[in-house]
Amino acid sequence: MGGCTNCKGKGACDDHKSTMMGSVEAAMEALYPTRVWGEPDENASPIEPMSADDLDGLAEELATELRAATFVRYGGDDEPCDYIYVLCMGRAPCGIQVRDHGVPVPDEWANVESPEQGIDELYLRLCIAQRTRHAALQQVAVNIVRADVSPTARGSSASISSSIPSVTQMPQSGPISIISDVPTRPKTGKVPRWLIPTGYVIRESPRAGVYDAPLLSRMQKLVAILPAYDLVHVDFGDIAHAPPGFTAGEWPETYGVGTAKPAIANYLFYPQPTTMVSTTYIATGEADALDDDAPPEDPPSGPHHRADTDRDREDSEDMS
Repeated sequence: MGGCTNCKGKGACDDHKSTMMGSVEAAMEALYPTRVWGEPDENASPIEPMSADDLDGLAEELATELRAATFVRYGGDDEPCDYIYVLCMGRAPCGIQVRDHGVPVPDEWANVESPEQGIDELYLRLCIAQRTRHAALQQVAVNIVRADVSPTARGSSASISSSIPSVTQMPQSGPISIISDVPTRPKTGKVPRWLIPTGYVIRESPRAGVYDAPLLSRMQKLVAILPAYDLVHVDFGDIAHAPPGFTAGEWPETYGVGTAKPAIANYLFYPQPTTMVSTTYIATGEADALDDDAPPEDPPSGPHHRADTDRDREDSEDMS
């Protein structure tokens, strides 16, 4: 039998985890004196976030040591962390470059062998806290599919409704898939081709840790580099649960997750659920209208109609 119980290094590992979690608990107590999610004491930590130069330097070193392309993404206004993506399966230009860095959609995306399945990529996503010196790793799958091979391509309005739910059609629980910035759908009949969005749907699906064997070697090398940047690596599995003694605050209502509670990772790194799926629609141009299926002279307008942009993007999120 293998595993942690009989591992000869279990004692040292336990000591390491004890130290690691001790630093996490100390950071939680300092950052959240009220023990309520969403109420951090911004003056509690004198730690300065990693500078853009340091992030770029770390990404460059990871690219060299791991022999993989790396990409920095700065956290949003509500995300007290930054990210470095390590491309482990796939090739550049990849989905993260197109989605986050303005790289043009490569021509080869239009010629994949299985358009319905699309392109699959696999990443290590390094989350680097801005208010503490902690970092954590997640395995992230990215799927890229042409929008015009979805059920919206040649189906009924029911097909569109199933693939792109409106606000009133969203389920109350389970995975939610929303693609923003698509034209208004007809209520009945065949979907006119001019209503079909052209472009690509990029779906990012994180897991609460790193699980696939092909990623483990790179993960170990990455973790070994972090101390040189004064970063403490935290096993994601140890921060994917709710901290005892803390209150969820407005988190359940904010993310529509019922009675679920925020994980430790949501206090230290980012607010969204740790395995929440994000879906981004990348527009590449207008659809080619058929002779008998052309748009009217005055196409419908509204919050989802696009008539004057060559390329734009709208992010939306799936919560699981």
